[in-house]
Amino acid sequence: YSMTYVIEDSAGNVSDTSVALSLVVDVLRPSVPNAPDLIDASDGGQSSTDNFTNLATPQLSVTGVDLGDLSSLYVTPFPANPGDTVLINTEFVSSDTVSFTAPTLTTGVYKFYPVTSDTAGNEREGADLEVTIDLEIPTATISFDGDSLVRYGDEETVATFQFSEIMDDATNPPTVDVDYPEGTLNDLTDQPLTNGGIIGGVTLSDSVWSYTIPLNTSGLEDINGVIALTLNSSDLAGNSVPIENITGLDVLTVDNTTPVFSSFYVDTDTSINVINKFGWTLSETIDSGSVVFEKKSGPGDDVTAILEGIELEE
Repeated sequence: YSMTYVIEDSAGNVSDTSVALSLVVDVLRPSVPNAPDLIDASDGGQSSTDNFTNLATPQLSVTGVDLGDLSSLYVTPFPANPGDTVLINTEFVSSDTVSFTAPTLTTGVYKFYPVTSDTAGNEREGADLEVTIDLEIPTATISFDGDSLVRYGDEETVATFQFSEIMDDATNPPTVDVDYPEGTLNDLTDQPLTNGGIIGGVTLSDSVWSYTIPLNTSGLEDINGVIALTLNSSDLAGNSVPIENITGLDVLTVDNTTPVFSSFYVDTDTSINVINKFGWTLSETIDSGSVVFEKKSGPGDDVTAILEGIELEE
């Protein structure tokens, strides 16, 4: 528009026409910006599109804004309370993609949305992007079928891994290394864990996994000591489970040494007609045992004495 004016006084005198003022009236709203995108370097989840991250200050980009317009990005926690929405920044658009870095955020779900404004002040809001930020470091507890004392004759034992949250089963599925005490010949590396189903009455899920550790492989007949485990796993946001957050890595003990019962003797103050005190030597503490008195001649029956208490100790 071109705007001019003239002035007329009370006597009827009329001024010359003023210099024209050019005025541009823009009531057209700018184009709708595309929904923000969490850039690949900040998307630590199972894919570059699941919008899970383990960064407190993730980076996002916005496209679909006309050159010369302004692009603003807002963030709000979900669910939100009044006043929770924060303007991250406003950028002059000089290229097809505008980048933003979020302020320091805590663990939670957030919605990011863009707003475009042109030089006349017309605004247009774009669609939301929901991003999950997970800064929590997961933990894991390992338990074993039955107990943590095994032998070659057990053939195998099932290790159950209970994680504090859901693990990544796509880009970094949980694996375990098994280090037997005899050396490296039978060690196992990058063995995949299993989830789903029921093992030993425990229902497996995305946070409960299992692995069956073989005990009867050739070469393991005479090993003794700790079967050490190394766990590799991460949650949906890419947070790895550190060794200090894992219990049960070095508690599985294999014992293939047969206990030896030796040096049986009759106590000196036992009479020849009544043997009620006797002793022995054990090579190690045992869970159960017995002494059998077998009749060789004469009247009477065989007698078995069941050991208990300190009688089972080394």
